[in-house]
Amino acid sequence: MNNKELSASLQNYIQAIYTLTSRGDEGVRIIDIAAEIGVTKTSTFVAMKKLEKEKLIFRDASRLVCLTEEGEYQAVLALDKAEIIRTFFVDVLGLSPEIADADANALEHITSIETLCHICRYNYKISNKSGCSGKCHLKSHSV
Repeated sequence: MNNKELSASLQNYIQAIYTLTSRGDEGVRIIDIAAEIGVTKTSTFVAMKKLEKEKLIFRDASRLVCLTEEGEYQAVLALDKAEIIRTFFVDVLGLSPEIADADANALEHITSIETLCHICRYNYKISNKSGCSGKCHLKSHSV
């Protein structure tokens, strides 16, 4: 499954799991995921079933939710996309970080990889750097 096949909602769930586990936990509880996103436990449970079916998460022996390697990759890819857009909005357009963050989180789900790479290159150009940083996960997609 590639990132385009994940709904915006499912992308938000894997990002939330990634964020929560990056704080030091190896797995997270459904209630914590629900609280991070601001949805019900029931909605989160249904989403976890979908992500588990797609092999993006698994439940450990303690029933904690953990990202698979592919799930972690998809979460980082989505976060990279949001950061590229956010940087453009703040550094180029001069938007406040709050507005840039909200808009970037919405646009990350619908912006093509090609457009994101062009934005990223522009971000580097205006900061007097050349080329791509090589740090994002977009490079694994053909442009």
